[in-house]
Amino acid sequence: MRELAVQDWVPATKYRRFGTCLTVNMSFYQFTFRLRTSRGVDVLWRRMGQVFEISSALNAFRSCGKIYPLPHLRSACRFVDLEQCTHFARGHHLPKRRLMALESSEPIHWEPIEIVEHTGIRLVFVEINTMIMREVFHHDPQALSRAVAYAPRYTMLVTGGARPKYLSATGLPGIPCTTPA
Repeated sequence: MRELAVQDWVPATKYRRFGTCLTVNMSFYQFTFRLRTSRGVDVLWRRMGQVFEISSALNAFRSCGKIYPLPHLRSACRFVDLEQCTHFARGHHLPKRRLMALESSEPIHWEPIEIVEHTGIRLVFVEINTMIMREVFHHDPQALSRAVAYAPRYTMLVTGGARPKYLSATGLPGIPCTTPA
């Protein structure tokens, strides 16, 4: 991506807000800003409106013709495909330390599952013993299609085969794969 000139404004969309952080998507990038208070996040969220633009050079956003300064940038990520994803979160990679801690503290109760529907990153399955139907998402469609058991307490799936793979699942669709920019 070329350097943005002072007059360059790029369309952006709101992604999420949590605590004192606000995340926006801009082109192939995702930016997270940290504010001093959650109230500040709420004010900025409302000011952005549905349609707004960001200027990296000015460190500001423009909404309804008005220009507002942006707070300190906490992190910048770019959207990538599955092979380049370095996102450690539910629905993406499971940190090895978390898995080792889970396995060492107590045995994980795995419920066998039967896949009802698999479409891309979405999996609908039934826990065979309890007959509970669940819908989960994971960024790796191929691994998701090989899931054989589910740990409800940890929201994790495990694949079958000689080398099982542990998958962190989420109930939220559309969390994009990212890596630091």
